[in-house]
Amino acid sequence: MQIEYRSGPYSAAEWEMLAFPVWKGETAGSPGVRQLDRKTRGLVASLFESKEFKTELHHVSVLHRPAGLRARRLLLVGAGKKEDFVPATLRELAGTVARAARAAGCRTVALVCRDGRFGAEAARLVAEGALYGSFESDVYKTRDREER
Repeated sequence: MQIEYRSGPYSAAEWEMLAFPVWKGETAGSPGVRQLDRKTRGLVASLFESKEFKTELHHVSVLHRPAGLRARRLLLVGAGKKEDFVPATLRELAGTVARAARAAGCRTVALVCRDGRFGAEAARLVAEGALYGSFESDVYKTRDREER
């Protein structure tokens, strides 16, 4: 697994999956989400309107080929309450993103870090979470994964 830290506009990310955390209680009209919705030409708002996406911690929804983004998939991931967001939560969130990416067959993922509270530590937390989330405890079992 190769993990990199990059800064810049997320809409320019050429990854297979772009993961965008959404705080509990945010709506399609909330500032950060509204900006993403504009870029995707209303796709994000349609997920909120249809109630397909919940802002609960670790809830995920995937949009395929989102208009306006270079990523092949957009993963909205519930980040829980902003006031309860601590370093361990960011690590858990990165694990959730890693598992969702693996399930979708994505090999490259960008996680938008919307909360600047953790600074440079965020890169370490995301790396740890991605590694923990990618762990498979059944790697040495004899049955084929397809049978499980």
